[in-house]
Amino acid sequence: MEEYGPAFYRGVDYVSSMLIGALSLGLPYLLIPHGWGMVAMPAGMALAMASAFFVSMAFSRLAAFETAVPGTVISMTVGMFPAHYISDSISHLILIGFAVGAFVQLFFHFYDNHLHGEAGK
Repeated sequence: MEEYGPAFYRGVDYVSSMLIGALSLGLPYLLIPHGWGMVAMPAGMALAMASAFFVSMAFSRLAAFETAVPGTVISMTVGMFPAHYISDSISHLILIGFAVGAFVQLFFHFYDNHLHGEAGK
């Protein structure tokens, strides 16, 4: 396997977390009917967790291991949120999902830096 620098791995982590955020908001919005009420929350979370698993598996060849914990945080919180109250546009939801994914990954990046220092030093 080819060895990359820490910036490449950090970029893969951010891209995969942003994709998890977008899928965690978009898929429940598209696949779960709006009239389900409280049943939509666990169904949305399960769908979002499944999308986080598949994105993590897809990026695992690029060593996106550090998306496991942020991915679960993103998918559990965003997947349970009723997306039809945020916006009626799927493009707005995808942008919000990208932003949430980037913010959560940034939080975990700073927290990991605080605990262990930057990787590769």
